[in-house]
Amino acid sequence: MEATAVKTLQLVSGMLDNSRVKVPEVPVVPKSYDDTMLSPPNKSVGERECICGDGCLCMFMANIRYGPGNDKGFICKEFLLPDQKRAFLNGEGLPKQRKCLICTRYYLNYVYLMARSDRNFKMDSAIRLQPFQNATMTCEFTSGSQEIPDHCSRVGSSDGYVQSAMLFVDEGFAQTRVQRESGMSLLSFKPVVRFCSSHYRFCKDTDGRKSIVQVGIGVDDNLNGLGFQ
Repeated sequence: MEATAVKTLQLVSGMLDNSRVKVPEVPVVPKSYDDTMLSPPNKSVGERECICGDGCLCMFMANIRYGPGNDKGFICKEFLLPDQKRAFLNGEGLPKQRKCLICTRYYLNYVYLMARSDRNFKMDSAIRLQPFQNATMTCEFTSGSQEIPDHCSRVGSSDGYVQSAMLFVDEGFAQTRVQRESGMSLLSFKPVVRFCSSHYRFCKDTDGRKSIVQVGIGVDDNLNGLGFQ
Protein backbone atom coordinates (compact mmCIF):
# COMPACT_ATOMS: atom_id res chain seq x y z
CA MET A 1 0.00 0.00 0.00
CA GLU A 2 2.98 2.29 0.54
CA ALA A 3 3.65 2.21 -3.22
CA THR A 4 0.24 3.74 -3.94
CA ALA A 5 0.25 6.29 -1.13
CA VAL A 6 -0.35 9.91 -2.14
CA LYS A 7 3.05 11.03 -0.83
CA THR A 8 4.87 8.28 -2.77
CA LEU A 9 3.05 9.05 -6.00
CA GLN A 10 3.81 12.76 -5.62
CA LEU A 11 7.51 11.99 -5.26
CA VAL A 12 7.45 9.78 -8.35
CA SER A 13 5.61 12.39 -10.42
CA GLY A 14 8.14 15.01 -9.34
CA MET A 15 10.98 12.81 -10.56
CA LEU A 16 9.34 12.52 -13.97
CA ASP A 17 8.95 16.29 -14.23
CA ASN A 18 12.69 16.69 -13.78
CA SER A 19 13.78 13.84 -16.04
CA ARG A 20 15.96 14.67 -19.01
CA VAL A 21 15.18 13.70 -22.59
CA LYS A 22 18.09 11.82 -24.08
CA VAL A 23 18.87 13.04 -27.59
CA PRO A 24 20.85 10.61 -29.76
CA GLU A 25 24.10 11.79 -31.29
CA VAL A 26 23.78 11.39 -35.04
CA PRO A 27 25.90 12.46 -38.02
CA VAL A 28 25.03 15.62 -39.95
CA VAL A 29 24.67 14.72 -43.63
CA PRO A 30 25.03 17.48 -46.27
CA LYS A 31 22.65 17.81 -49.19
CA SER A 32 25.37 17.00 -51.73
CA TYR A 33 25.73 13.55 -50.17
CA ASP A 34 21.97 13.00 -50.23
CA ASP A 35 21.99 13.80 -53.95
CA THR A 36 24.40 10.92 -54.62
CA MET A 37 21.92 8.51 -53.01
CA LEU A 38 19.05 9.21 -55.43
CA SER A 39 19.86 6.83 -58.27
CA PRO A 40 19.64 3.10 -59.01
CA PRO A 41 22.29 0.89 -57.39
CA ASN A 42 25.43 -0.08 -59.24
CA LYS A 43 25.13 -3.81 -58.69
CA SER A 44 28.42 -4.51 -60.43
CA VAL A 45 30.26 -3.02 -57.43
CA GLY A 46 27.95 -4.55 -54.82
CA GLU A 47 25.45 -1.76 -54.17
CA ARG A 48 22.00 -2.96 -53.11
CA GLU A 49 18.45 -1.86 -53.87
CA CYS A 50 16.04 -0.30 -51.40
CA ILE A 51 14.68 -3.01 -49.14
CA CYS A 52 11.16 -2.11 -50.29
CA GLY A 53 11.90 -3.59 -53.72
CA ASP A 54 9.17 -2.97 -56.28
CA GLY A 55 7.28 -1.01 -53.61
CA CYS A 56 10.01 1.64 -53.47
CA LEU A 57 8.49 5.11 -53.55
CA CYS A 58 10.67 6.03 -56.52
CA MET A 59 8.68 3.49 -58.53
CA PHE A 60 5.38 4.50 -56.95
CA MET A 61 5.80 8.23 -57.63
CA ALA A 62 6.78 7.54 -61.25
CA ASN A 63 3.67 5.37 -61.75
CA ILE A 64 1.47 8.13 -60.35
CA ARG A 65 3.05 10.84 -62.52
CA TYR A 66 3.65 9.01 -65.79
CA GLY A 67 1.43 5.94 -65.59
CA PRO A 68 2.23 2.21 -65.33
CA GLY A 69 4.98 0.91 -67.56
CA ASN A 70 6.77 4.25 -67.82
CA ASP A 71 10.52 4.49 -68.37
CA LYS A 72 11.11 7.05 -65.59
CA GLY A 73 10.76 5.01 -62.42
CA PHE A 74 13.43 2.86 -60.81
CA ILE A 75 14.21 1.13 -57.53
CA CYS A 76 16.56 3.45 -55.70
CA LYS A 77 19.74 2.35 -53.95
CA GLU A 78 19.66 1.83 -50.20
CA PHE A 79 20.68 4.85 -48.15
CA LEU A 80 24.03 4.41 -46.43
CA LEU A 81 25.35 6.89 -43.91
CA PRO A 82 28.71 8.41 -44.85
CA ASP A 83 30.60 6.16 -42.42
CA GLN A 84 28.77 3.08 -43.72
CA LYS A 85 29.58 3.98 -47.32
CA ARG A 86 33.20 4.62 -46.41
CA ALA A 87 33.40 1.19 -44.78
CA PHE A 88 31.81 -0.40 -47.85
CA LEU A 89 34.33 1.25 -50.18
CA ASN A 90 37.12 0.01 -47.91
CA GLY A 91 35.92 -3.57 -48.32
CA GLU A 92 34.43 -3.90 -44.84
CA GLY A 93 31.01 -5.01 -46.09
CA LEU A 94 27.51 -3.59 -45.84
CA PRO A 95 25.12 -3.23 -42.88
CA LYS A 96 21.70 -4.83 -42.70
CA GLN A 97 19.74 -3.91 -45.82
CA ARG A 98 18.05 -0.53 -45.53
CA LYS A 99 15.47 1.68 -47.22
CA CYS A 100 16.42 4.29 -49.79
CA LEU A 101 16.54 7.96 -48.77
CA ILE A 102 13.04 8.78 -50.05
CA CYS A 103 11.38 5.76 -48.40
CA THR A 104 13.20 6.61 -45.17
CA ARG A 105 11.87 10.17 -45.18
CA TYR A 106 8.37 8.94 -45.95
CA TYR A 107 8.48 6.43 -43.11
CA LEU A 108 9.72 8.97 -40.56
CA ASN A 109 6.93 11.37 -41.54
CA TYR A 110 4.42 8.56 -41.11
CA VAL A 111 5.68 7.66 -37.63
CA TYR A 112 5.71 11.31 -36.56
CA LEU A 113 2.11 11.86 -37.68
CA MET A 114 1.02 8.68 -35.89
CA ALA A 115 2.76 9.77 -32.69
CA ARG A 116 1.47 13.34 -32.92
CA SER A 117 -2.14 12.20 -33.28
CA ASP A 118 -1.93 9.62 -30.45
CA ARG A 119 -0.07 10.57 -27.27
CA ASN A 120 0.17 6.90 -26.25
CA PHE A 121 1.55 5.72 -29.59
CA LYS A 122 4.47 3.37 -29.00
CA MET A 123 7.35 2.83 -31.39
CA ASP A 124 8.45 -0.79 -31.54
CA SER A 125 9.82 -3.36 -33.95
CA ALA A 126 6.33 -4.50 -34.96
CA ILE A 127 5.50 -1.28 -36.80
CA ARG A 128 5.06 -1.70 -40.53
CA LEU A 129 3.74 0.50 -43.29
CA GLN A 130 1.08 -1.88 -44.64
CA PRO A 131 -1.86 -0.30 -42.75
CA PHE A 132 -1.87 2.78 -44.97
CA GLN A 133 -0.41 1.52 -48.26
CA ASN A 134 -2.27 1.60 -51.53
CA ALA A 135 -3.02 -1.55 -53.47
CA THR A 136 -0.15 -0.84 -55.84
CA MET A 137 2.33 -0.86 -52.95
CA THR A 138 2.23 -4.46 -51.78
CA CYS A 139 5.82 -4.93 -50.63
CA GLU A 140 6.62 -6.15 -47.14
CA PHE A 141 8.21 -3.38 -45.06
CA THR A 142 9.45 -5.87 -42.51
CA SER A 143 13.22 -5.71 -42.17
CA GLY A 144 14.56 -2.24 -41.42
CA SER A 145 11.16 -0.69 -40.71
CA GLN A 146 11.90 0.08 -37.06
CA GLU A 147 14.84 2.44 -37.50
CA ILE A 148 14.79 5.73 -35.66
CA PRO A 149 16.24 8.90 -37.24
CA ASP A 150 19.89 7.99 -37.72
CA HIS A 151 21.09 11.28 -39.18
CA CYS A 152 20.14 14.94 -39.48
CA SER A 153 20.71 17.58 -42.15
CA ARG A 154 22.25 21.01 -42.52
CA VAL A 155 19.79 23.91 -42.56
CA GLY A 156 20.26 27.44 -43.82
CA SER A 157 23.93 27.00 -44.70
CA SER A 158 25.94 26.10 -47.77
CA ASP A 159 25.32 22.52 -48.91
CA GLY A 160 22.22 22.44 -46.73
CA TYR A 161 18.44 22.70 -46.98
CA VAL A 162 16.05 25.61 -46.66
CA GLN A 163 13.95 25.75 -43.50
CA SER A 164 10.70 25.11 -45.35
CA ALA A 165 11.99 21.67 -46.40
CA MET A 166 12.34 20.41 -42.84
CA LEU A 167 9.90 18.37 -40.78
CA PHE A 168 8.10 20.80 -38.49
CA VAL A 169 7.81 19.40 -34.96
CA ASP A 170 5.63 21.51 -32.69
CA GLU A 171 5.64 21.74 -28.90
CA GLY A 172 2.83 19.21 -28.56
CA PHE A 173 5.13 16.43 -29.73
CA ALA A 174 7.07 16.79 -26.46
CA GLN A 175 4.02 15.46 -24.61
CA THR A 176 3.88 12.21 -26.55
CA ARG A 177 5.15 8.89 -25.30
CA VAL A 178 7.33 8.15 -28.31
CA GLN A 179 9.18 11.46 -27.90
CA ARG A 180 10.02 10.67 -24.27
CA GLU A 181 10.86 6.98 -24.60
CA SER A 182 12.51 6.49 -27.98
CA GLY A 183 15.11 7.93 -30.30
CA MET A 184 12.32 9.89 -31.99
CA SER A 185 13.14 12.60 -29.44
CA LEU A 186 15.76 13.66 -31.97
CA LEU A 187 13.02 15.18 -34.13
CA SER A 188 12.46 17.91 -31.54
CA PHE A 189 16.09 19.01 -31.51
CA LYS A 190 17.76 18.04 -34.80
CA PRO A 191 16.57 19.04 -38.31
CA VAL A 192 15.21 16.24 -40.48
CA VAL A 193 13.99 16.67 -44.06
CA ARG A 194 10.26 16.02 -44.44
CA PHE A 195 8.74 14.04 -47.28
CA CYS A 196 7.05 15.97 -50.07
CA SER A 197 6.71 14.39 -53.51
CA SER A 198 6.96 17.76 -55.29
CA HIS A 199 10.56 18.07 -54.09
CA TYR A 200 11.69 15.32 -56.45
CA ARG A 201 12.12 15.38 -60.22
CA PHE A 202 12.89 12.34 -62.38
CA CYS A 203 15.58 12.80 -64.99
CA LYS A 204 18.10 11.03 -67.23
CA ASP A 205 21.62 11.99 -68.23
CA THR A 206 23.03 11.85 -71.76
CA ASP A 207 23.90 8.16 -71.29
CA GLY A 208 20.36 7.28 -70.25
CA ARG A 209 21.16 6.76 -66.58
CA LYS A 210 18.16 7.48 -64.37
CA SER A 211 18.21 9.57 -61.22
CA ILE A 212 16.12 11.88 -59.06
CA VAL A 213 16.98 15.54 -58.46
CA GLN A 214 15.85 17.44 -55.37
CA VAL A 215 14.12 20.61 -56.54
CA GLY A 216 13.83 23.96 -54.75
CA ILE A 217 14.89 22.85 -51.27
CA GLY A 218 18.64 23.43 -51.32
CA VAL A 219 20.13 26.67 -49.98
CA ASP A 220 22.69 26.74 -52.78
CA ASP A 221 19.94 26.48 -55.40
CA ASN A 222 19.05 30.14 -54.80
CA LEU A 223 22.52 31.63 -54.47
CA ASN A 224 23.34 31.84 -58.20
CA GLY A 225 27.03 32.10 -57.35
CA LEU A 226 26.67 35.45 -55.56
CA GLY A 227 27.26 34.22 -52.03
CA PHE A 228 24.05 35.72 -50.67
CA GLN A 229 20.28 35.32 -51.15
